[in-house]
Amino acid sequence: MNPGDVVRWESYPFQKEGIAKPRWLICMGSMKIFGQERQFFLTTTTTKTTYYEPGGKRETNPKYVIKKAAVSFFEMDCLVDFLMNEPRQFPESALTKHQQFIEFKGKMPNEPMRELFNALVRADVVNKKMLQILRQSLLDTGYTGLAKP
Repeated sequence: MNPGDVVRWESYPFQKEGIAKPRWLICMGSMKIFGQERQFFLTTTTTKTTYYEPGGKRETNPKYVIKKAAVSFFEMDCLVDFLMNEPRQFPESALTKHQQFIEFKGKMPNEPMRELFNALVRADVVNKKMLQILRQSLLDTGYTGLAKP
């Protein structure tokens, strides 16, 4: 997996509420500390966009909307809620353990990935050190125009 990759994880075992269900995740970055296994930072998306419309219970949550028209491999419009789904750390071994349930869907184009990362920086929900790690990881993968934390 590489920063910017989007995967669909069947029966996502780390569901915050309810039963395990398929989730679409975006790899926001990775890091490897000498002598340790690589860590990946994934954020989940939601298609329950009505919660975020005016009057919705999550209307004011910091978020980034991903339009299917901008990222063609998405099946419908969705969003990342930075309060509920900030990037979560997964060791490479956890991804390997579940690899039969993880399907690569595509790589985020530069513009929506740049907008997603910059919205994450503005959301002020992830500490500066983590944002620096994610930014460098995305830069190393070829993404440009990323805000400095």
